[in-house]
Amino acid sequence: MEKIERVTTGIPGLDPLIEGGFPKNSLIVVAGPAGSGKTIFSCQFLYHGVLKYNEVGLYLSFTESRDSFFRNFAQLQFDLTKLEEEKRFRFMNLSTVKEEGIPEILSTIIDEVSSNKVSRLVIDSFTAMAQAFKEPIDARVVVYTLLDKIVRQLGCTTLLIVETPIGEQKIGMGVEEFVADGIIILESFVDHLEIKRRALIRKMRGTNQSLKYHNIVISKDGIRLTPMV
Repeated sequence: MEKIERVTTGIPGLDPLIEGGFPKNSLIVVAGPAGSGKTIFSCQFLYHGVLKYNEVGLYLSFTESRDSFFRNFAQLQFDLTKLEEEKRFRFMNLSTVKEEGIPEILSTIIDEVSSNKVSRLVIDSFTAMAQAFKEPIDARVVVYTLLDKIVRQLGCTTLLIVETPIGEQKIGMGVEEFVADGIIILESFVDHLEIKRRALIRKMRGTNQSLKYHNIVISKDGIRLTPMV
């Protein structure tokens, strides 16, 4: 059996749970409610690839401006400005492109990934992108295009952020769950009057992954996973 090539995540505590990292050139859904750590998790994945492997990372946002994004991460140990100046980290706000429809969105993403030789991509978020969908089938078209054109053909390991209401089991529009190679669920919950976070690897294709919940710990160094006691 051929061994699956892995991409290390840069999230301390995660790689041992998924046999060393995400399958290379895979589409991974990162789902959870607001405040569960999705943005930090995803940006840290890009940051790790840029710093450790000299890769090019691209963060696409449909809601947040560059200034707001960089200001928030300046509070952590993430020097995104330096990496941006070196053209190794790219941030794009696609809020205006969203109004132009699905073909323009997909064309913009494919062009950016191809022309900049991007190997790690984050799309934040599929939920916001869905506002441009005119027909239910658009969701399937977008996910399959991402998987075929960007992930497989261009060789870009991609994290697709999906917003989910607290307590909701269904992910997004449903199609993401079946098409994605992996699904990471981030949750926030109340424990003894304190809000805590936890993560679960619901799916990771070709991987004997952990099926246990793990604590999410967020600090100035970013996000890490620890065993739940």
